[in-house]
Amino acid sequence: MAIGVPLDISGCRRFFLEPRHPRQRQYEALRAYFVEGRPVKDVARAFGYTVGSSMFFALTSGAPKSRRSSPPRAAARSPSPRRPPPGP
Repeated sequence: MAIGVPLDISGCRRFFLEPRHPRQRQYEALRAYFVEGRPVKDVARAFGYTVGSSMFFALTSGAPKSRRSSPPRAAARSPSPRRPPPGP
């Protein structure tokens, strides 16, 4: 390749923008959400998920509360520590 000749990178761009493998698609969706700060709705649409899909929600449910688009799931209640019965 001659110096100064523009490199055609359209194939490389497609690799990232149109991922074929499920794991790569998940990675790119997470990257768009966490790194680029794109809204869940846009990321879901761009990578073939629905906002309500369990897979996409599972991917983003570990996000900090400030980055979630839906209310956080209720935390499981932990049993309270047992106290000894009152003495005589």
